[in-house]
Amino acid sequence: MKTKQKLLLVEDYSAIGGISTTTAISVMSALGIKYGSLPTQVLSTQTEGFGTPRIADLTTFIPQAFAHWRQITDLDFTTILTGYLGSRATCKLLAEECRQGKFKQVVVDPVLGDDGELYPELVPADIAAVKELVTTATVTTPNLTELNFLSGTKYKLRATASDAELVQAIKAVEGQSKQHLQVVVTGVRRGEQIGCCWLMQGQLHYYGQEYAAGHFYGAGDLFAASLAGLLNLGWTLPAAVKTAVTATHLAIAANKTEKQEELRYGMDISPVLAYLIAQTKTK
Repeated sequence: MKTKQKLLLVEDYSAIGGISTTTAISVMSALGIKYGSLPTQVLSTQTEGFGTPRIADLTTFIPQAFAHWRQITDLDFTTILTGYLGSRATCKLLAEECRQGKFKQVVVDPVLGDDGELYPELVPADIAAVKELVTTATVTTPNLTELNFLSGTKYKLRATASDAELVQAIKAVEGQSKQHLQVVVTGVRRGEQIGCCWLMQGQLHYYGQEYAAGHFYGAGDLFAASLAGLLNLGWTLPAAVKTAVTATHLAIAANKTEKQEELRYGMDISPVLAYLIAQTKTK
């Protein structure tokens, strides 16, 4: 039976690109979740493959939206999912909202960088702002580069990082939080597989699917949305991670023969939506 608990999406919206908010809305609809969507920025295109996008910043709108929502007596968001936020002011505002305990689950996708580097539009000060937000989370989903930034690890974590390196970095991030924080690390390679690892009761767990070479725009957004949605439905973390990894793999498998110039418009995620609908029907 699907929950009536509501979920709030807070991330950027790209008019062209089929990622971030667009993907998350599709996932929540497939899972039967009532959601609110709060764009942090509106971009003419996603940031890769189309030149420099035109951006409408919504930093001043966001507190106005929260102020209005506080006046709606029957509006109660149980879960919040944050993605790319676009400004340190928005990070701070969301951290304050989350600290007030309004959300039972706070899922933070700490969008900071990849391949060992910050994204071009970000600066080191953004790391501190995102780290502050992560301290309010119940679950965070960094890739290895973001785990590096959040943990303060001096050496660069790579896809083939050892279990010991991962455990050390995960514990460093968890130790910054005053509540129980679960760190789910994405993009970890083990042999011919790529997937996620996380700690439970001091033990490192891993779940992966077959690795496919290429750049699949929005794969991280798809994973984070699937994970947050399933957690909102009451799934356990291991079950939610495994299903979200499988969902992301299905999208990549369905799109791996597409050319990069087509993939920049976004992946076809229809197989994922059908899979998620089927999974929730069995629960």
